[in-house]
Amino acid sequence: MVEFEPFRIAAVSPLPFPTRKERVQELERAEYNVFRLRSNLITIDLVSDSGTGAMSQQQWQRMLLADESFAYQQSYDQLVATVKGITGLPYILPIHQGRAAENILFSSVIKRETRVYSNRLFSTTKAHLERFGAKPVELPVKGSGNIDLTRLRKRIGKGSIVILSLTSNYHGGQVVTLDNIEGVRDLLGRGGLLIIDGSRFVENAYRESKRLGIGLKKVIKKTFSLCDIFYLSTKKDLLTNIGGLIGVRDHELYQKLREELLLFEGFPTHGGLAGRDIAAITQAFQEITDERYLAFRLGQVRRLGERLKRAGVPVHEPFGCHAITIPAEEYAPGISYPGFSAAAQIYLDGGIRCGVFDEDGEVIRLAVPRRVYTESQLCHVSRIVTQTYRKGRFLHLLPIYKPRRLSNFLLRFKIR
Repeated sequence: MVEFEPFRIAAVSPLPFPTRKERVQELERAEYNVFRLRSNLITIDLVSDSGTGAMSQQQWQRMLLADESFAYQQSYDQLVATVKGITGLPYILPIHQGRAAENILFSSVIKRETRVYSNRLFSTTKAHLERFGAKPVELPVKGSGNIDLTRLRKRIGKGSIVILSLTSNYHGGQVVTLDNIEGVRDLLGRGGLLIIDGSRFVENAYRESKRLGIGLKKVIKKTFSLCDIFYLSTKKDLLTNIGGLIGVRDHELYQKLREELLLFEGFPTHGGLAGRDIAAITQAFQEITDERYLAFRLGQVRRLGERLKRAGVPVHEPFGCHAITIPAEEYAPGISYPGFSAAAQIYLDGGIRCGVFDEDGEVIRLAVPRRVYTESQLCHVSRIVTQTYRKGRFLHLLPIYKPRRLSNFLLRFKIR
């Protein structure tokens, strides 16, 4: 197992070290929501693993050589051939990010009042479905990334739609097993629609390949063979700072999506992306199945969780693929908005930003960007998070603004 970084650092970005006074002032300016903190005043940023990874020298090389024509750039054909080869789906469309993919796709396949079943949905996915008049129904298996097949069997009928998130944000990205995906396919038959959100499909497949003792690429190919449609953000497993993809089997749907893409995003061969971004995504497909990288990547997340657990910090288990999550009510008991209060205090104590999400109650999420932080930097994170927990002194926050949806990103507070 690889427990050190399987790469050399070729360029460095100095870390900011704001003073305690600067951190206090920045929290006040951000109205105590860590999502509103400015990145130049954050020492280690674990708020998200989306679009925050480091690209390789090969990706940068391909970006510099990319064709920026308006239509049919060379990088488009290369991307399509690469994605087809890995997923097996015949029709591929690039788009500027995952949320845009949901908007284009759902406008074409989701009807009002439709019940859409899922294991766990991203908060933005749920909001998009509701915006199109659908009724999302999550049927998770507790402590797992799987969908509950027993409950699903009782609910679905002809033409039902299931979205499986590989993996969702829940508890740091819990694995969806291959047999669970096969079970969904069997229940739907060929009359139903299985959509895979594959934003973290590689990390999911790697864990499954080790559990089952079969090849990584074989698990990936089998996963996508079971779905009718996939979409994903390339900002996560695909190691780029922007981008998304849609893959479909039905040619008529493909033509419809191309028309929607042209109207809302850009010419169908780029979907709103620059040619250099498409080139970087294509190169990423060559890198993401490197098992040394994946062993280190998932091991880095696991070791962060193990250090926190040994120190007595409450953490959710099993550890996720991309993040460690902490139940906020156990970390900061007895106060309102414990996740936001704890996240603000962790920033005050060490300049570290973590995320706050609602997962059956507030959780503090330490999402690890890919190929960005070293093992020693994450050791520092565990020390600060442990120290803050042991001190047990937290800010008491009172909300002054709460939006209608996706509130964790936009909430604002004042000190009680």
